Amino acid sequence: MGKPLTYIFTLVCAVALPGCQEDVPDADLVGTLWTLEAIEVPGEPDILPNAKWTYPIQFFEDYHFEGGIACNHLVGEYMLTGGGLIQFKNFSATKIYCGESSNSLAEQYGAGLSAVHSYEIIGKKLQLHFNDSVLKFRNLE
Repeated sequence: MGKPLTYIFTLVCAVALPGCQEDVPDADLVGTLWTLEAIEVPGEPDILPNAKWTYPIQFFEDYHFEGGIACNHLVGEYMLTGGGLIQFKNFSATKIYCGESSNSLAEQYGAGLSAVHSYEIIGKKLQLHFNDSVLKFRNLE
C-alpha cells in the first residue's frame, strides 16, 4: 500500500470506523506509570477523580508498588498468581487530611484496592477488577 492510500485508510479508520485502529501494543504492568481515570460501579455513574488530586500507581519488579491517594502516598506489595490474577497486600497510605468528605473517592479507591482480584491491560489501559467493579487507569507515558 502506498503512502497516500495508507494515509487515507488511517484517516477513514479514525473518523468513520471507531473499532478500526492500528494495533497499539499493550503497556507493561511493571514500570508503567498509571493514573486513575474512573471507578466503575455497576448501576451507578462512573466515579471520576477531580482535577485537584491524581491517583497514580506504579508497579516494580520486586513486587512492590507505590502510588497516591489524594494528597497521601501509598506503598505496598502485590502478588501475581498467573492468568491475570493479582492481589495487593501489606499496603498502607499516609494519613494526611486532604480536605475531602467521608465516603470520598480516596476511601472508595482504597477499599477497591483491598478487594482487587484480577487485572487486564488493553493497549494503554489498565483495569483492576474487584467485586463487580473496576478501577480504570490509563498509561501516563
